[in-house]
Amino acid sequence: MTDAAAGRRQWSDDTWVYLDDPRMPAVAHGWKLHISARPAALEDLLARVGPVLERHVCHAKHALDADVLRDLNSGRRTPASVGKAVTVYPAPGMVVAVAADLVDALRGTEGPPVLSDLRVAEDAPVYYRYGPFEATYRTGAGGRMESVMTGPDGQLFDGLATGRYRCPPWARDPFRPEPEPGRTTAEPARAAAAEAVLGGRYRVTSGIARAAHGNVYRAVDRDTGLEVVLKQARPYVGEDESGRDARDRLRHEGTVLLALDGVAGVPAFVDYFRHGADEFLVTTDCGGPNLRREVMRNGPFRVGAAGRDPLDLADRLQAILDRVHERGVVVRDVKPDNIVLDASGDCHLVDFGVSAVDGRGPAGATPGYTAPGVPDAGADPERDRYALGVTLGFAATGLDPVLIDDSTAVNRDRTLAGLEAARVDPAVLGRIRTLMKVSDAVRRPPVVDDELLDAIIAHTVAFCVAAARETVCDPSAPIDLYAGSAGLGLELLHHREQPGVAQAVDMLANWTVRQSRELSAGLYSGRTGVALFLQRAGVSYRDEDPWPADRPEGGPPEADLIEGAAGVGLGHLLLADGAASGSISADGPDSRVAEHHLAVAAECHRLVTTGAATLTPVDAAQSGTAALAEGIAHGDAGVTSFLIEYAHLTGEPGALASARLSAERLAVLTSDLLLRALRPEASRRYGSWCRGLAGIGTVLLHAGERLAEPLYVELAQQCADVCVRIAPCMPQVIQCCGLAGVGDFLVSVAAATGDRRRWDQAFEVARLILARSGGPWSSPDFPDVELTGSSAGWAGGSTGVLGFLRRLRDRGGPRPVSAT
Repeated sequence: MTDAAAGRRQWSDDTWVYLDDPRMPAVAHGWKLHISARPAALEDLLARVGPVLERHVCHAKHALDADVLRDLNSGRRTPASVGKAVTVYPAPGMVVAVAADLVDALRGTEGPPVLSDLRVAEDAPVYYRYGPFEATYRTGAGGRMESVMTGPDGQLFDGLATGRYRCPPWARDPFRPEPEPGRTTAEPARAAAAEAVLGGRYRVTSGIARAAHGNVYRAVDRDTGLEVVLKQARPYVGEDESGRDARDRLRHEGTVLLALDGVAGVPAFVDYFRHGADEFLVTTDCGGPNLRREVMRNGPFRVGAAGRDPLDLADRLQAILDRVHERGVVVRDVKPDNIVLDASGDCHLVDFGVSAVDGRGPAGATPGYTAPGVPDAGADPERDRYALGVTLGFAATGLDPVLIDDSTAVNRDRTLAGLEAARVDPAVLGRIRTLMKVSDAVRRPPVVDDELLDAIIAHTVAFCVAAARETVCDPSAPIDLYAGSAGLGLELLHHREQPGVAQAVDMLANWTVRQSRELSAGLYSGRTGVALFLQRAGVSYRDEDPWPADRPEGGPPEADLIEGAAGVGLGHLLLADGAASGSISADGPDSRVAEHHLAVAAECHRLVTTGAATLTPVDAAQSGTAALAEGIAHGDAGVTSFLIEYAHLTGEPGALASARLSAERLAVLTSDLLLRALRPEASRRYGSWCRGLAGIGTVLLHAGERLAEPLYVELAQQCADVCVRIAPCMPQVIQCCGLAGVGDFLVSVAAATGDRRRWDQAFEVARLILARSGGPWSSPDFPDVELTGSSAGWAGGSTGVLGFLRRLRDRGGPRPVSAT
């Protein structure tokens, strides 16, 4: 693509080439265009698009090269990335004109569908949606960073592109007439899908899965009444260098199923048809949920459990594999997602898109489910048995294989070490090792001592310093405590003696104070956490609007610790203490500043205690919510922590009464929670800091100390016992929902009680973290929330792990927000 005549600035990263037009006004969000292309046609597409961009005022970006576009079109990053070879950000009011020129230039060219967008014209691969032009993020209720757009009257809308079209309520589609009153633009499409009849005979009844290469539906054959499954393949998605795409793999799967005709435990081939540009495979319906959903919903399988014995599951799956192998087929994708359990307890293998027939088939593999050294195109039946062993480990624990290390052999050993730590039944563990053909002793993590801790901490500090340097070079990097520069900086402040840290903290602080972000007043997610970091780093900063705001949709302020009044109030108590003491302020003690912070905290206290600020209700039946309603991040425990600290610092009798009442209520809730957490089907989130007993127990421990109530400390000890039981099956190592949060809690209990047993348990959690990590023991790579890479955020990355390890080595010490 040629540079624009207007003198566009061009720069690139590992994925995109950016073209910035100096004439383009600042636009936070609006109608954007996406142009789809096949990898081999990228160069020709850019030659056609370049002159159009030269004629219009707009920013743009395009895929770096054909290999990058091939990866985007695979859907491995996200289904929403498919097809986005070029993104155009037109000036306000110009999207229709730019789109018309692009359609004229691209008629007759082809590309995969852009799932997040609507198509401008049927004869050109030009798509559109309303979305962000500049990255703006906040921490959502689930603890993850969310892309947000702020519309008129403060309305918020999730700006993240997904696998379906979505449009904010304030935007009016410039290409189509207004939707019916009371219906959003996406509703007609959903209604049509729910009533769809495909192939002239298959009436769609529900969806099973949504994926970039195609969705999976349940349907009824109107001719026979047979319940069937429809698998969709979209054109040009996942296209490889030879031009084969998702449709070729679906056709191959049909061939495999015909070769397996009559094999019990495998869906039967029914039909294959084309619908528009998409193709569909029709099979018999094997029934209920897949193994992953079953374990997440009802807990791991246990030896002796009726209908849920892992050894019986392994026997049944092995029998299916034996029959499949007798037909000359190697599945090559045995995993929990591809095992379906029906209402009678029978199991079935599904998804044969990368299977090999008589040694031939497309390459493909799911990371972690293939033995070290086995090529993606390998067709040895032992490959399926290895995958069955890994799958059996998941069934018995809910733990996926470790993926973080560059060496698949290291990942295999860490996976097995994790299963051993999870106390898998010896007979099950023996079966797993036999299936995976592991006869040698697994290299287990060493016992963690202070010498090893020192080495790990030094390595992780260096990683965080490098992350700080990358942060200040990224204009879109978050600045909050939860995931951004404030959380990173607050932890690095405890390591100033390490090489490069002092400079990195100063650099982070000076960069953070200059950033302009649409942040709430929140403690972990907003400006209060940023102010706390800057104060402790010695940088002057004053938030001109520190007060908790009403919800964007018009409701009362949020009351929680992450985003709401409890967190804002707690943060300003800490800011008041810093201002009054001058111990962490560049300007020394300042009583007026301290009084200002106390006034904000007092208003937050009023909002919480009068019910003017409320917690967001939670659907307790929703999978994964577990203890969210009581948890420290978004529930009662977070509110209690603020009320206790406010009463302690102000000494007000009314505040003390409110704190006691809130602590008593939390204690009652926790007693019931402890019983629920011990049920076999209980979610592992019951052990987490943000939603579960690690965070709740931390608050109860704090309540016992501040309110001089030993019963709360005893209840915190019970929380610790349950967390220790849950920890070996927690897949994450991070602070928010993982092992670091549990370890931090155990450090707090050990420091408060002097119980040597708790120190031993905290050190064992550190060992569990090593078993789930990559790299050498003394310089590990801690997986972030995605489990496949490392990042530096406090809640979901290495900074939070570093905080736990520091407190473990020092036998105590402050957390980023010391009152909790």
